[in-house]
Amino acid sequence: MGEPANAITTAQAVGWSVTGIGIVISLGWNFYNSWRTRKVAEQLRTEQYRAGQWARVRDRIESALDDLVDASRVVVHQAQQLDESNFQSKVVGVLLILLVDAQDKLASALEEAKLSAYCEGDHWYDAANGKRQGSETSWDNVIRIMAEAEAAGNKSDMVAALKALKSPIGEIRTAVNQCCRAQDMLLDPEKI
Repeated sequence: MGEPANAITTAQAVGWSVTGIGIVISLGWNFYNSWRTRKVAEQLRTEQYRAGQWARVRDRIESALDDLVDASRVVVHQAQQLDESNFQSKVVGVLLILLVDAQDKLASALEEAKLSAYCEGDHWYDAANGKRQGSETSWDNVIRIMAEAEAAGNKSDMVAALKALKSPIGEIRTAVNQCCRAQDMLLDPEKI
């Protein structure tokens, strides 16, 4: 008896087996790639959303910081414009309210960063006070300078005292910028 005409040969069986194994491997690889692509896309969306939220918070911080610097310049400029004959320290107090309002706005923006789920650390609010030197901060120095200016007996002494605002305001700006830069590096260290 011979082999039936429709019998499967060994070569055909091996070919079909290899094809079957190839299909299983291909399906497995495609499933893995699909799963991995979804995970990477989800991670990218999360990182982009986080970076977008940080950009919103950072814009508010930078705006408040610019307002503080501008307020210090306005205070000095307006003090220089005061008439010596009508000089009153109470006018200086009104001008200095600009600085306090600007610093409050900065502190509020930094508090938002501290409370945000998209910003790391709890050092944000402290940056509004600037550099700490012993028991005093840069903001303490601003308050001291404001008190000296308000107590000045004449316009020239007051303007001289107010010109000293540049240093502590610069220290506050540096402290805030360092916090922002640290957050930038957390989100995208390659772009810094």
